[in-house]
Amino acid sequence: MKKKILSLALALVMITVVLPVAVAADDNTEMKSKILEIFATVELQYDEEITSLAKSITESISSDYEKAKAIYAWVADNVWYDYDCRDAPSGHNPHRLDACCYTTTFEVLEHKRTVCEGYTNLTTSLLHSIGIPTVQPAGHGHTWNEAYVDGRWIIMDTSHSSN
Repeated sequence: MKKKILSLALALVMITVVLPVAVAADDNTEMKSKILEIFATVELQYDEEITSLAKSITESISSDYEKAKAIYAWVADNVWYDYDCRDAPSGHNPHRLDACCYTTTFEVLEHKRTVCEGYTNLTTSLLHSIGIPTVQPAGHGHTWNEAYVDGRWIIMDTSHSSN
């Protein structure tokens, strides 16, 4: 089957906003099956920097599970949790000039600090760029990743293992 190419923005909205709503903390097998169908028919195109980084992290690793573990470890080891941002009202800290929460993939890569949303976005981008289906469930003011590797869904919460 020929894959359709969608814009990154549209694909990320479908995969990270619309579909995960039903995934949340429950094991929703039917919804996760739909997510896998989308990944089978859509080709995501990522920025070369993201793809290059993901490939360098997973170089010489063959299983998707081990690739996911390597990306998990890299994100947790290279990005710091931003407590100043988390504790500031509305994500703004008036005592810092750079007082905002960095949550997009590129902001997180540049500043190397974020809150759970940024960890999740970076992890999603890295995993997607090497073809690993990933969703971003959210609940109780927190977000994390679930990735489909080697025939099963695994939960990944890089913010809990971060520096």
